[in-house]
Amino acid sequence: MNTGTRIAVVRHAHSITQRELEQMCLLSQQTLSNIESGYREPTDGQLSDIKTALKWGPEIDAALDGLEAAIDGGTGAADETR
Repeated sequence: MNTGTRIAVVRHAHSITQRELEQMCLLSQQTLSNIESGYREPTDGQLSDIKTALKWGPEIDAALDGLEAAIDGGTGAADETR
């Protein structure tokens, strides 16, 4: 799961729209859209702002890692048979 997908998952879990997160982090709509779509990686500052806005700590990273492992069948990598 790339960084943008992780951001989108956490944002949805908090029931926050892209527009709301954009305003909280002072990002443009295009920038956040490109990050969530995987077209670009956030800068360290942008990622820090996003994580702060979403109250994203180590426990969220652990939950996302667990979700990814469950989706990947515990291999830590995408199943190549899909």
